[in-house]
Amino acid sequence: VPADVLALFDLDHTLLPHDSDEQWVAFLIDRGLLDRARYAIANRELIDRYNRGEADLVEFTEFYLATLVPFSAEQLAELRRRYIEEIIRPRISERARAMVERHSDVGDLVVITTAVFDFLAVPIAAEFGLEDVIATVAEAVDGRYTGRVSGTPNTREGKVERLHLWLEARGRRLRPSCSVPNHGDPGGPTPPNTSGRRTRAAGRARRRLDMAEV
Repeated sequence: VPADVLALFDLDHTLLPHDSDEQWVAFLIDRGLLDRARYAIANRELIDRYNRGEADLVEFTEFYLATLVPFSAEQLAELRRRYIEEIIRPRISERARAMVERHSDVGDLVVITTAVFDFLAVPIAAEFGLEDVIATVAEAVDGRYTGRVSGTPNTREGKVERLHLWLEARGRRLRPSCSVPNHGDPGGPTPPNTSGRRTRAAGRARRRLDMAEV
């Protein structure tokens, strides 16, 4: 019997205490795979353009996606394995795991919905034992990442649109009495930074919504 209750979890500053994409960049910089000074300059220029209204959230997302471009699929697989093992896994709290398990144990359909790109979001969700993930999709052509977003980014209003499409593809819908709150896009992208300071406000950890079959 399909689950009647949908439990939505974000990743950054909800199940995780950090920004996953920023941690990915820091991981690459610390290993000498990205130039710290060049990245800092590009970061400042992008923030200045954003403040002038010349850059949007898609461009910010693609700023992070560009870090995938130089590497082959084999290199990325190994780097991601180490990133999950060294950065993500040690920072997952028992409280976060228990919160997800509580919904799974009562039969809710537990879904991760995050602005983090799928290259990182899918294996992070797997750390919680979850396979259902709605994430920003990183475009790939002929097995190589292009640095561009594919489709609608899973941010702000895009999160609502992507959720409804995800449900429709599975023959489900939210009951008419349900709505998905839009409250400043918890976990949405913000201007990248290299200062180590948190730039993203924490959203609520979860949404619990009733579903029906289409």
